[in-house]
Amino acid sequence: MRNKIGVYIHFPYCEKKCPYCDFNSHVTKKIEHERFLEVYKKDFDHHFAQLLQKPSLESIFFGGGTPSLMEPFVVEGIIGYIKNRFLENGNEISPHFEVTLEANPSSFEVQKFRDFKNSGVNRISIGVQSFIEEDLQKLGRVHNKTQAIEAILHAGEIFDRLSFDLIYARENQELQNWRDELTFALQTFNPSHISLYSLTIEKGTEFFKMQSDGKLSIPKNQEEFYDITNEVCAEFGLNRYEISNYAKQNYECKHNILYWQMGQYIGIGAGAHGRINTKNGRIATMNFNAPEKYLLSVEKNGNALQTNEILDAQTIATEQITTGLRTIQGFEIYGIEQFLALEKVKILEQEGLVIQTPNRIIPTNMGLSLCDGIAKFIFQG
Repeated sequence: MRNKIGVYIHFPYCEKKCPYCDFNSHVTKKIEHERFLEVYKKDFDHHFAQLLQKPSLESIFFGGGTPSLMEPFVVEGIIGYIKNRFLENGNEISPHFEVTLEANPSSFEVQKFRDFKNSGVNRISIGVQSFIEEDLQKLGRVHNKTQAIEAILHAGEIFDRLSFDLIYARENQELQNWRDELTFALQTFNPSHISLYSLTIEKGTEFFKMQSDGKLSIPKNQEEFYDITNEVCAEFGLNRYEISNYAKQNYECKHNILYWQMGQYIGIGAGAHGRINTKNGRIATMNFNAPEKYLLSVEKNGNALQTNEILDAQTIATEQITTGLRTIQGFEIYGIEQFLALEKVKILEQEGLVIQTPNRIIPTNMGLSLCDGIAKFIFQG
């Protein structure tokens, strides 16, 4: 993964802010698409110039916000610009190069799917979240069940690589209800990839305030929901390759694997994070969150960096352990032995939570669901 790189492009606007969402998303009446394209190019150039080696371009990922609100000419323009910059510099582009764009199932966005395909997108990820009308309304979604179904079917006719998201352990949801909903989704669409997330109440969201005021309660038996999720996905041939992601063989999301396996990724756009290897070491970057501040800063200074930090060995080891334990591949031991309590790893191995090979620590199925606790247990800083 260290010789591969991805580019994450954040588009910060949504039609509506969902009550559970803590991502950097904003609602606006006007989007300056031409301006964003030029700023994206300039922002990319700043990060690209810092790269130490010439890694192969593995992926581009448009996240948000709601990137499907972008005009296709912006998507096509920035994809072409990034590819040309890599090729001009003597870098390779992976033969399995993947471009993902996140979308919502509104009719306006669905009409643009073919335009996005023609712009260079070859993978679409649709934010469905639920197929239950009442729950879609509670989650603040602007689409209904029929639109969600039509969006998936339409996208499936256009894109070879398609994923959609669902949220479980929602308010008043019963285990059997979730089993039935997930079974419906997998039977109806036979997806090659699906992302399934437990509803988490994040500080600063509308749901957080509702929960604090006693107006929202979510199921406490989330582990049982997770077990059902794994069971149903396995029945339909979807392999869990990361704690919340399931795919058929060779349909894993290449960009997200870069995150989890300590690859490099350039982050452009408002609030975007990045990790790149430079002559000064591995650097963590984060841009300003506010869209207008981001735009003005790039236009004036060539970048919008709020954070530009050289990571020390301990921080790199922490990230390697915590991200690796989210996946079925685990993480490499080589180079971070001093940050591992190997005697504690032996304990976990005896309990059936991890497997230690000569150069890797790999979580078992049971250990994968306890990845955060395991990371804290075995790390010694």
